[in-house]
Amino acid sequence: MYPDNEVDMKKRWSKRLLMAFPVAAALMVASSGAWAQPGHGPAAGDQKHDDGKAKGPEGKGPEAKDKGPEAKDKGPEAKGPEDKDKGAAAKKDAQEILDARKDLAKARREARAAAKADVLARLRKADKPMPPAALRQEMTRHAQRLARLARMRELAEGAKDTASVERIDSLIAKENDRHDRWMDKHVGAPAGGVQ
Repeated sequence: MYPDNEVDMKKRWSKRLLMAFPVAAALMVASSGAWAQPGHGPAAGDQKHDDGKAKGPEGKGPEAKDKGPEAKDKGPEAKGPEDKDKGAAAKKDAQEILDARKDLAKARREARAAAKADVLARLRKADKPMPPAALRQEMTRHAQRLARLARMRELAEGAKDTASVERIDSLIAKENDRHDRWMDKHVGAPAGGVQ
């Protein structure tokens, strides 16, 4: 269309590419330098370092020479019965947490299904069809507000702040009332009858 602008644009892009090459090369050099450090990289076990220090028995350093036979690791059978009890208790705790999360997920699924059925029943009963975008926006707004309030309540309970918990409970009730009024106005009364 405009040959002058097209040429200028090509010049600008070529300048940008020329400026990008040194930056890319510097990044490649900087990242490859990390591999050259001792103990890093794929061939770290193949490197032999001699820092001039005297090595003890089995090449473990001077401190291994002083400790004697107790310096050796006795392996996994060295664990006592208390370590096994701790492991069993941790496994039991992890299973309890997993079960609680499964129960919570099931309860949430059921609550979502009930809420969805209620909204669909309201929509079927409504005189005029509701625009899906407005309904989706209201449902998203309500869910986000309730999620924030639930998190605040959880934190307040953790801090044992009863005044904040009471305030948050009143805010949750207010948000539910606001949402119910919006739904009554725009979608219609609940399917079960008058609230």
